[in-house]
Amino acid sequence: MNRLSRVLLLIAVQLLLVLTIAGKFVYERAHCPRVWVRTEGFDPNLPVRGRYLSLSLTPDAAGVFPDRPLVPAEPTLYDAHPGKYQPVYASERVHLVVRDGKLVAIKDPHGDLDLRWTRDRDGKSTYALKDGVPFYIPDHADLPSLPHDAETWAEVTVPPKGPPRIIRLGVKSTDSDAIIPRSID
Repeated sequence: MNRLSRVLLLIAVQLLLVLTIAGKFVYERAHCPRVWVRTEGFDPNLPVRGRYLSLSLTPDAAGVFPDRPLVPAEPTLYDAHPGKYQPVYASERVHLVVRDGKLVAIKDPHGDLDLRWTRDRDGKSTYALKDGVPFYIPDHADLPSLPHDAETWAEVTVPPKGPPRIIRLGVKSTDSDAIIPRSID
């Protein structure tokens, strides 16, 4: 085998690897369940960010975390954010499924995702995936402005393992139940 043959073989193997990954994503988009899920902004604190949004997905998580009583906060002289209760944080391993058109987190010690639960000083609980899910923004895209009272939602594909993959973003106004897809192009 001469040098040119080896180079062409290496190029063919590399192309095959890339096409395999692309084929996996195309297959998952066609065969895995899709669902709209509310998102929160997430700052991963990475040195190289590029044109990506990192979004934290907020699945339904009933029964994943045990109920904990609200503990009254003790006031201190140095507390910049006084509240009624002590804040609480917890994390559990989960896997995700789609049930009744919603993304649901199921507690699973062998799951491949971490779900975090926080309860703030006002007693409000929130659930979100610990790691953000990236969404690429093309170079030529102009980000649309969002209404002040809008929630950001993402349509995602839920593969059997790993984090969901974002297909597109949407906006839901507080005075409407409809999610309006927003194109970024």
